[in-house]
Amino acid sequence: MNKEKIYEIVEELSTFFPFKNYLKINGLVRPKYFFIYKIIEENFVRDQNILDFGSGLNDLTAIIKKLGYQIDAYDDCEDAWYSENDNISKLREFNNSVNLNFFETMKELDNSKNTYDIVLLLDVLEHVPSPKNFLSSVFKYINKNGRLVITVPNSVSLRKRLSVMLGKTNYASYNEFFDEVPFRGHWREYSIEDIRSLSKKINCKIKHLEGINAIIPKNKFLFLLYKKLNFIYNLIIKFFPSLSDTLCVILEKK
Repeated sequence: MNKEKIYEIVEELSTFFPFKNYLKINGLVRPKYFFIYKIIEENFVRDQNILDFGSGLNDLTAIIKKLGYQIDAYDDCEDAWYSENDNISKLREFNNSVNLNFFETMKELDNSKNTYDIVLLLDVLEHVPSPKNFLSSVFKYINKNGRLVITVPNSVSLRKRLSVMLGKTNYASYNEFFDEVPFRGHWREYSIEDIRSLSKKINCKIKHLEGINAIIPKNKFLFLLYKKLNFIYNLIIKFFPSLSDTLCVILEKK
């Protein structure tokens, strides 16, 4: 994997990406860019077409596109964030600057009649209250031999286990859950066993499943610990992937 190329792309995008302090956190490039590129590079060929479903700010989508892949993006743009500070217009302008085909509604995506070799659901499934219906609707965009790449927060990560031991919750912020209408946060996070059960329920084979550490702490003290001890954490999850902060799975339709 060419990490230097990703660094170069992030630096290039940083000059015109409209949302500050997002491509990097505390000066570090988001680890998920490297993990997802590695997954795509090692498991797919370059001429396969990709849909990033629930693409958010299109940061990762733009990086994958600049790495030479054919990729479209879809997001329902219903989070309150999109209507703040004219963010949707800023996002549209960014999409145009990187020549990204972006669908803002399911109707637009349906009307395109596009199907894809790979559909990415990156940090999406935890926001879905009814995964059975949701995944059924997503499968219509996947080609006959296509695959689904999912990342979800690990509900039993090392961080969450330590948090529970200290008497804190491993659920989403209660204030967010109570006050946000409609709620758009984490309805359910997943464990490795949950992912295995999910694959059976939607009649898919697991082609690849691993734990990754994709979260950079924003708290200054935790960030210092992260910088000093992250190599140990990464070593631990090689042997105990159930302790990772994020799970990544590739599913293939049977």
